Amino acid sequence: MNNFFAELRRRNVFRVAGVYTIVGWLIMQVVAVITPALKLPDWVDSFFALAIIVGFPLSMLFAWAFELTPQGVKRTETVSAEESIRAVTGRRLEYAIIIGLMMVGGLIIADRLFPQKNVSDQSAQSLPVAQNMANANTLISEKSIAVLPFEDLSEIGDQRYFSDGIAEEILNALARINGLRVAGRTSSFSFRNSSETLDEISNALRVSHVLDGTVRKQGNKVRISAELSKDSIVIWKENFNGTLEDVFDLQEQIAQSIAKKLEILMEGERLAETLTDNAASYDLFLRGRDLYHTSIKEEDILTSLKLLENAVAIDPNFAEAWAQLGQASLMAPANVSSLDAEIHVKRARDASQKAINLNPTIAYPYAVLGSIKSIQGDQLEAMKYFKRALDLDPNNAYALGNIGLVTAMMGQSKKAAEYLEKAVLLEPARGSYKAYLAVAKRNNDEFDISTQLANQAVDLGYYIAYDTLAWNAYSRGDGDEAVRQMMNLHRELGPQLSPEFGSKALWDTSARAYFKDDQEARKYVVALLEASLKSDIVEVEGVLAGALARHGVYEEFFRNVSQARGNTVALMSIWDSAPRSIELRAHPDFPEFAQSYGMLDYWKIYGWPDKCLPVDNNPTGAETAFKCR
Repeated sequence: MNNFFAELRRRNVFRVAGVYTIVGWLIMQVVAVITPALKLPDWVDSFFALAIIVGFPLSMLFAWAFELTPQGVKRTETVSAEESIRAVTGRRLEYAIIIGLMMVGGLIIADRLFPQKNVSDQSAQSLPVAQNMANANTLISEKSIAVLPFEDLSEIGDQRYFSDGIAEEILNALARINGLRVAGRTSSFSFRNSSETLDEISNALRVSHVLDGTVRKQGNKVRISAELSKDSIVIWKENFNGTLEDVFDLQEQIAQSIAKKLEILMEGERLAETLTDNAASYDLFLRGRDLYHTSIKEEDILTSLKLLENAVAIDPNFAEAWAQLGQASLMAPANVSSLDAEIHVKRARDASQKAINLNPTIAYPYAVLGSIKSIQGDQLEAMKYFKRALDLDPNNAYALGNIGLVTAMMGQSKKAAEYLEKAVLLEPARGSYKAYLAVAKRNNDEFDISTQLANQAVDLGYYIAYDTLAWNAYSRGDGDEAVRQMMNLHRELGPQLSPEFGSKALWDTSARAYFKDDQEARKYVVALLEASLKSDIVEVEGVLAGALARHGVYEEFFRNVSQARGNTVALMSIWDSAPRSIELRAHPDFPEFAQSYGMLDYWKIYGWPDKCLPVDNNPTGAETAFKCR
């Protein structure tokens, strides 16, 4: 036996095996990169792997039977000792092994230092700066994960809606696991075309794990490849093959595999629900939901509604499709001016109620019904729906954010900040949550944090936060900066927020009236506001209502704000510490307004606002006497 191994060494068989193994590994790394990049068929990587495995014993036989000489390749038995150069060949093979090992080591080190970045559809927008997304002081739980959009590897590249749908349903399945925090869809999917590393993404989303993958759909066949990473290192990966009929089972397998890898105790319940047995309805649902999430173009919004309507027409028992239709119907009039808001609110209510009747465990329909109640001014009833949604899904950022809004409008700014902070943690890419949290922080006199959040909201494209930046500057005594920030708001949204009062000159006059204490400007603005209210042409909306409060036209504010479209910020802002807000809360008509708007009923159940307390004597017209500071 010793003679046999000695002969193997003499014939350089071991050295050839080392070189073959290293070269084979390097070839597979190249194949792994070019296969998805060139959208080659799935069998390409398998073919190369099989060829390398089959070639190994053949190369060993060749190394045993033949020897390289100056005259070419000869059978080993025919080579004399004088003409043999096997020692020289052995040294060359050793050099090749050393160089190969250095290349392998270099690739491994490069992968650690420069991990693979998630690249997908070039048309999607990435976040401006990942650091803007979340509070860096928030501790990252080991039981937390983000699901990035899965890449579409279909031959034509027209199945992104399907690959996104797969990723979203896996996200929804993971969100059902108690003890696991799952980053929201909007924030996770915003990294579709990001240049951030996986480390930067996980830090921005404040999660310890990142799941990404690919989906290949060919006819009725589906292949899902998923990778779970931590600290930019892949700790689990697997391929799942099936058909459209068992796509929900594939999603379940992936969710269960992730739960097992994260060592989260499961109680045997199914995570990925079977949403529908109708493949056509499911395809329409995915297309409609994808358009809802990715476009605010009028034609796309209308198409999204039509697709969802067709989905429920094919399968009237498809609860998730009804829920999505309700959500899309509620939001559509905000971006499609031709749609009747009242009609679509009713459609949203009916669709959401239908979803609840079919499946009372879905959280979103309750949240949509809560939004409808909040829009209608019934904040007490709205809170019941939002709380129900949160009971069903504690990680529902939409419910958390809306509870924060209602709580802030009711004057409980500290409690509102707690809810909005949770919403921001789940959805750090939603500028709206950061903007509303900035208002809550301003109401709590936390101006530095408020300014930081408002700047982040602006960076994320939520320009209404310029309003908060203006008022924070005014609170610091910088009237010029306050005027500048208010004009930034006009530049981005002025005519859209207030069509009748969209001129730059009027906004500048209004800003100087308050922030620079320009009394002549204030007289002009107040006269214009009062004259406009007497006209039947002007519709009172949120900006106009806010202007009434800020310029001291309190009686008209109390009379009009309840019916004002988009009055959320106006109602939140009456709870800050600005002089006009203090005057408004001390106004004799404020208690009656608080009662008529439902604030008193709300306070009786959820507690008094931060800046008001009940008193014994009752000189007001309200049922319960209180005094505000």
